[in-house]
Amino acid sequence: MSLLRTFDRMVRDPWAEFMRSLPPIDAMLNFRLNNLNRRAPGTCVDFFTTQDHRDFQKRKSQLLLCVAAPGTGKSILASVFCDKLARENHPVASLFGLWGGGAELKRVEHLLALLLHQLALEAAHNSRGPILSKVTRFQELSAARTLDQVTQDLTSVMRHGFSHKRGPFYFVLDGLDEFERESLRILLARIYGLRKEFRIKIFATSRSVVEGLEPFQPYITTTLVEPPTKTMAYVIDCLQNIPETIIPEKTALASQIIAASGGIPIITDNIIKFLQETRTEAQFRRFFKSMNILDKSLTQIFDDLTRGVLSRPGSGFAWEVIQWLTFSVRPLTIRELQHALAADVLEDLETLSEIKTIISDLDGIIHYDNQTEIVRFFHQSVREYFLITHGERFPRAHEKLTSRCIAQISHIIANEGSCQSTQELQDRCRTSPFLKYAACNWGHHAQKCPEPSAEVMKFLRNGTRVGISSQAIMMENGSEPTFRGRGAEGNVTGLHLAAYFGLQDAASLLLQSGESAYCKDASGHTPLWWAAEYHQKAVMRLLSHCDVLTLRLLVQAKETALIESLLESGCDVNAPDIFKKTPLHLAVSLNDVELVTVLISAGADMSAQDINGLTAPELALDLHSSEMLMVFLANHADTRSVNVGKLRKSLGLSSDEPLQLCQEEKRGVFLRGLRRGRQFIEEPGTERSILQVSQPLK
Repeated sequence: MSLLRTFDRMVRDPWAEFMRSLPPIDAMLNFRLNNLNRRAPGTCVDFFTTQDHRDFQKRKSQLLLCVAAPGTGKSILASVFCDKLARENHPVASLFGLWGGGAELKRVEHLLALLLHQLALEAAHNSRGPILSKVTRFQELSAARTLDQVTQDLTSVMRHGFSHKRGPFYFVLDGLDEFERESLRILLARIYGLRKEFRIKIFATSRSVVEGLEPFQPYITTTLVEPPTKTMAYVIDCLQNIPETIIPEKTALASQIIAASGGIPIITDNIIKFLQETRTEAQFRRFFKSMNILDKSLTQIFDDLTRGVLSRPGSGFAWEVIQWLTFSVRPLTIRELQHALAADVLEDLETLSEIKTIISDLDGIIHYDNQTEIVRFFHQSVREYFLITHGERFPRAHEKLTSRCIAQISHIIANEGSCQSTQELQDRCRTSPFLKYAACNWGHHAQKCPEPSAEVMKFLRNGTRVGISSQAIMMENGSEPTFRGRGAEGNVTGLHLAAYFGLQDAASLLLQSGESAYCKDASGHTPLWWAAEYHQKAVMRLLSHCDVLTLRLLVQAKETALIESLLESGCDVNAPDIFKKTPLHLAVSLNDVELVTVLISAGADMSAQDINGLTAPELALDLHSSEMLMVFLANHADTRSVNVGKLRKSLGLSSDEPLQLCQEEKRGVFLRGLRRGRQFIEEPGTERSILQVSQPLK
């Protein structure tokens, strides 16, 4: 891979650089492919003949939401739907397998960039030039790009790359109920905004109707139900390989299996798997005796599948495995799990064989992927089973996992010191497989604890530990980590990490102990900027009361989405700098109409004067920005002090031409010059007035 990257740099392929800057999609596409491979013959076919699907395809709705219980095959249906669209040559991008994912999956810009990556792969080869001329220059791209940049780049790819494709753009979103609520709302709003230029259709699955779908009304909601006759035929077919001497009456048994599984395909498959392993009638009878398959609920089935392993003497280690699988932020590889379970990071790690034994014993509950080496529950419903049914076995689980993560980081620093380069950090993550998870996720576990522990506060006040954690986070998010000495300007601080993880109480304690809210990282970003970028509302509210700088920094960077988020958290929209310039003055000086509109909508004072006595409307006039002045007029700005001579000059009018101030429903407020002697006739549906030369603009 390194040779390939070196070659790409040598030939300076800008498209390769652009694609490399996007977050990887391999794991998600593999998840989708695995769903297709798990699909039983004939399943999902009936869905495409339903009236709901026909209505969706005939433009009667832009969104089709498939609602169904856990394990009923929603993800398989979504995968089949993606495959069908691709074979029909439709442009399609999807989000799959997000449950149990890392913190980056809560970031809207990351989710949108995953969609961008897929569509960029589909874009026509001859469209790459036009696309690259419009997207953010690849030298500036990273996974930490802003939401507005990702949206702009996605629009450019959609606009220039699909003359060879048919019909609308399809977005397939699997498991809406697994998305972080605020992230989903913003993601759907961004996709909805694409409707201004493109035909958009969304196919989504969920356990229930979720918030954020309102803009797409009226949308179609359908329920996924497999016809009983088809399920029966499938089960009977699966039982055919079992000799009749063991199971003589397969139809009756199939009915029992369907009743026991509640019709949930994935549970049905697990029961069939157990039955297919029986070789004698005695084994079959023992299975039924232990399983008691009749009239079982989902909880009872899981009880039976786990009882033998989790109730025997010495099962504590198995419960440790279950605890990590239940509460980890993202799925762990078997090597990560091995290091996480080491009772003492100093001892030899001899847990691998024990983990494999547990996985084998809990086959049907725990799934091990040989290709990725990831260990996870076979379905989200298993995780919920352990949370609800065995929650008492995991007291203070997140406190324990926080402590284990911090211990791992502290041990490595104590033995090897801080990292001085990206290569050194990557080498450490290879030799200590749990380090990356620990460094990137300790704070997510800490955020779920009732209060910050002394251990957490000690960590946040240690520059070396904060450094290796922030470097790992940057590396995982696709950015280039920064390596600076302790105390050097531009370091990530404990307050930055508290903002990143949403540790409100810890951030408050750091501020009380004298840590500055204005400290900046190497990119010039403050802790409040981090809190806004990673959607940590509680920390945003806290820091907004003691930080009047970040809003100005975001305005300077034209980070519209982050500005809106910050203003919603209560940030002072009128906070002046030492020259008495407000953020509105700054937005006007940048000639950014969108920013000006956002700030005015948030309550910006349009009459506030800077140190030179200029208001924002007057500054817009000095810049000859008539479009921006229209925004102020539309929002009823006080324009009595506006110099009409300057206004006339900015519009290219002579000194004796009158001005016409117009307000129309479609165009809003606008100014127009009238030729001398021309009569103005009022039109229905408009409200207009003539502004004379000698009069101030009102």
